[in-house]
Amino acid sequence: DDSDRETELDLTAKEAERIYKDSDFYTAFLQYGAFFNGGDVDYLCRMLTDPQTIIDENEKYLKWQIEDFGKVINKMGRYVQSVELASDLGIQSGPMCDPEVFQELCMPYLKKFCDFIHQNSDIKIQLHCCGSIKPFIPMLIHAGIDILNPVQISADDMDPEELKREFGDDIVFWGGGCDTQRVLNLGTTDDVKENVKKLTGIFKPGGGFVFNQVHNIMGNIPPEKIVAMLDTAYEESFY
Repeated sequence: DDSDRETELDLTAKEAERIYKDSDFYTAFLQYGAFFNGGDVDYLCRMLTDPQTIIDENEKYLKWQIEDFGKVINKMGRYVQSVELASDLGIQSGPMCDPEVFQELCMPYLKKFCDFIHQNSDIKIQLHCCGSIKPFIPMLIHAGIDILNPVQISADDMDPEELKREFGDDIVFWGGGCDTQRVLNLGTTDDVKENVKKLTGIFKPGGGFVFNQVHNIMGNIPPEKIVAMLDTAYEESFY
């Protein structure tokens, strides 16, 4: 934690190379912002009351992120398969902000950063984004996001069949494979198995799906439910 950025990247690159050469693991470089700070109420207010400050901040962040990720590409680009950006755009019931305001103040910078990554590497871009975000997905695809995680199918307006039908040809769904909000925690082991079968059956056809439960598994979940979830996912993984 007390090292400078160059040292940190050098150490990370060494570990990325080891993982790449010694294992079959997929590696992701974590993490950058997606030019939207939805966790800050003041930020959300300033998007309406003082949008120029948001533009100024995003200009600064874009410059730093391009410079920093250029170093990542040079030091470990051949050993890393994706980079994760993180910005929660939704809450349980809908978007955190007006999608049109996001498109004006945030999208240009997200697209420029994604364009830089795609033009200078083969690294895929995954966005960690919780909540009810369906109105944003076309924008995210246009910006160059390749992978969406965790696909919170338990939030409003996030019906898995609609997501797959409308966006399945254009983005990878990494998640949405088991409802951690209503099934993994509250259902029986059989409920978990059925939930995984149903959701995998929706997202799997045609590819573009990486199984994962919707979000973190809480510490009070019985181990047999976790085993049932993963065993069922494995059974359903074959084409």
